[in-house]
Amino acid sequence: MVTCLKISKKFGQKAKNFLIEKNWLDTSVNIGKTSNYLLLPLSKNANTKEIIRKFKGEIAERSLPASKKPYAGNLKKELKGVIPDSKIDAVKKSYDLVGDIAILEIPPSLEKMEKSIAWTLYRTHPNIKSVAKKDSTFSGKFRIRKIKNICGENKSVTIHKESGVKLKVDLNEVYFSPRLGAERLRISKQVKPNEKILVMFSGVSPYPLVLEKKQPKVEKIFAIELNIKAHNFALENIKMNRSKKVIPILGDVRRVVSHFETKFDRIIMILPKQAHTFLEEAFSISKRGTIIHLYQFYNEKDIDTKVKKDVEKLTSKLRKVKILDIVKCGPYSPRKFRVCVDLKVL
Repeated sequence: MVTCLKISKKFGQKAKNFLIEKNWLDTSVNIGKTSNYLLLPLSKNANTKEIIRKFKGEIAERSLPASKKPYAGNLKKELKGVIPDSKIDAVKKSYDLVGDIAILEIPPSLEKMEKSIAWTLYRTHPNIKSVAKKDSTFSGKFRIRKIKNICGENKSVTIHKESGVKLKVDLNEVYFSPRLGAERLRISKQVKPNEKILVMFSGVSPYPLVLEKKQPKVEKIFAIELNIKAHNFALENIKMNRSKKVIPILGDVRRVVSHFETKFDRIIMILPKQAHTFLEEAFSISKRGTIIHLYQFYNEKDIDTKVKKDVEKLTSKLRKVKILDIVKCGPYSPRKFRVCVDLKVL
């Protein structure tokens, strides 16, 4: 038996919308209907006194069939009937999945319905153990955008699997983006046997470990990271993946690079907002033929016109380079993309 609000169909939609906004509608069972009334199933936390005071319906116990499992590939379709139709367009159909933690982007207009959205995702995906949202602010020295749990397990540590690699991360302590998985795979396909590679700002070492996994004959991959917590996770991940080629280094890129006596075949500069300020250091350990993967942020409308000009401006007084490719690596914010410029040192 299910506790329901029995209400005239005339007021049914208004009452349904109210229950959804309050997170008081039980979406695990179907809404009941008679010729004149709707039977709206109530969640256990519903305030029945407030509901009756507002709509003057009747609280009744009824047997209602379980709802069918919603479509599990598109969050907007899953939310059909859970939140008002007028609000569905504001929902982003995609979400980040890091290990077993789903991370939603909740626009301000949907904040009152975030629990309904999160629970819908949680109950329709058995592999998801926690649903969270990104904090609105960045915090700490390393500008980490933390997550806030909405439902499921209250946790931030998980193990993410990507391209045959396991990556342990704490989303409240380190930066990690699953959206760069395809980009990491793209670069790994370019790596040749016996390459010596440097990854700047390496985090928990997703780039180094994926590159080694896909090209096990690489000579060495040096991974420099300043955040000690990210570095410690990198140590765990290197051990967990039985890596033999990744060499993690804790420290500032500029100081570490100044001690290198070797020249690298490939340099990956991941930090989009600041990577270009380290080009002088990158060129100091480059040789003719070195490939540099430089990440930057660009407005979508500027990619075709600004990238080449910016590269020329940044490198003209340092080294001659050739642009091999300009790759959009996914959206960073509305109409703004993370872009990777593949350069060859001449």
